[in-house]
Formats: sequence, structure tokens, C-alpha cells
Amino acid sequence: MAKKDLGEKKITELRTMAKKKGIPLKRDWKKADIVKALLKEEKVKKEKKTSKAVKKVEGKPKAKEPAKKPKARIAVKEKKIAVPSVKKEFPIKQTVPMPPMAVSQPPELPEEYGENRITLMTRDPQWLYAYWEVKEDTLRETSKKLKGGNLCLRVYDVTGVEFNGDNANRFLDINVYERIGNWYIDVRQPDSEFIADIGVKDNTGHFMSIARSNKTSTPKTWVSKEKGEQWIDTRLYKATYGLASEESRAIAEKHFGKH
Repeated sequence: MAKKDLGEKKITELRTMAKKKGIPLKRDWKKADIVKALLKEEKVKKEKKTSKAVKKVEGKPKAKEPAKKPKARIAVKEKKIAVPSVKKEFPIKQTVPMPPMAVSQPPELPEEYGENRITLMTRDPQWLYAYWEVKEDTLRETSKKLKGGNLCLRVYDVTGVEFNGDNANRFLDINVYERIGNWYIDVRQPDSEFIADIGVKDNTGHFMSIARSNKTSTPKTWVSKEKGEQWIDTRLYKATYGLASEESRAIAEKHFGKH
């Protein structure tokens, strides 16, 4: 099938074709990756057919060549040299063969888990990372309710609020095209808290959530203002809790108080 024909198919159809051909797929593959894998598989099959045709031509029996007469061998006398025998006895150790170690192969991860879910993680003070899965039937039903629409990743800034779905400080919408996918999100907002939804958004801007993530927070980019740490002199500490002299205890209690 031509690349143009494959490009016109939906990603679900391409995934089904790849499974039938036995092509292993990765979770983060997009449409272009699956098309590339299908074209590569088709090319390999054509090359195998060509190589078989060449082997049939090369496999025809060739005319037998006349057998060559063996060359005459010249007998050479070998001189034997007497070598004094030296007997050495070595201790023989009995070794027990080790049984072969069983190497267990890790199970392959499934392409999907059949759940509607989304997870939100912090990468650094400026970026978040989200990955999600939406069941095919759920996406179809939600799209029917909205009479169309596309998958959308909505990120809420919930810093300092008890989020109930409608009281976020602000939100960011990102159009996504894979019901099983992931995304790096540039929030540029250190020391803040975020929650994300995966859902469907129609042309009028109405958004219907399918799954909601956990809450995550970005760290600060500045030095803490807390300066209440106190460093303890090890000599004074030993004087308080390790030495018995009255003078040492008096010095320690002066600095740290009674223990």
C-alpha cells in the first residue's frame, strides 16, 4: 500500500493493520511512526520475494567437472628422539556441575489498560509532564454528547485554593490528538500547584471532562528565607552528654541550657 493511502487512514485502523502484520508498537508512537513501520514491513516482504526468485535461478544443477587425479605422496621418514619420561602426580578435584540459571524475561507492557485516567508530574520549576489514556467507547460517547469536538488537555492553576472544578485561578487548554498519549507542559510558574483534566472540547469552547489527575506542585527557584538553623559545637555537645566533669557541664548548660 502506498504512503499516501496509509496517510489517509485513521490511527486506529493503522494500529489494527500493524497488529495483523505482527509489528510491535510503542505507546508513544504517533501516526507517522506507524505508517513508517508498515512501509518498512512491506519493503522487507518484497525483498524476501526477490531473494527467493534469485535463489531458484542460482539453484539449477551445474555440469559436473571431471574429477582431478590425486597427487602422488612422497614418503618421508621421521626420526624418533627419545625423551626421558617425568611422572608428576596432580591432585584431582571433583567438580559438581552447576545447574543452569533460569533467566526470566520481563512481561511486555500492554498498549492500553482499558481505563480513563491521567497522571500529572513535575519536571522542574517551569515544566509539567502529563500522560493519559481514554477508552475508545468513552471518547465516542462524549463526542456524541457534544455533537463533535476534539480531545483537549486542560491544566488548572489551583495554587492556594480547594479545587472543586470551577474555582481555579486560571486554566490552559492544549489540543491533543491521541487518546493514549503524553505531553510536556510549559507553565513557567514556580512555587505553584496544578491539576489537569483530559476531556473533549467542542467548537463553541464547551469542555466536558473525562478524567482528572492528581495535584502536583512546582518547586521554588529562589533561596529559602528561613535562617533559624543553629549549628552545635561538637566539643560542647560532648561536654553536655558525654563528660562527667562539673566544669564541662556548666559550660554546656550556659550555651544550650539544661538537658
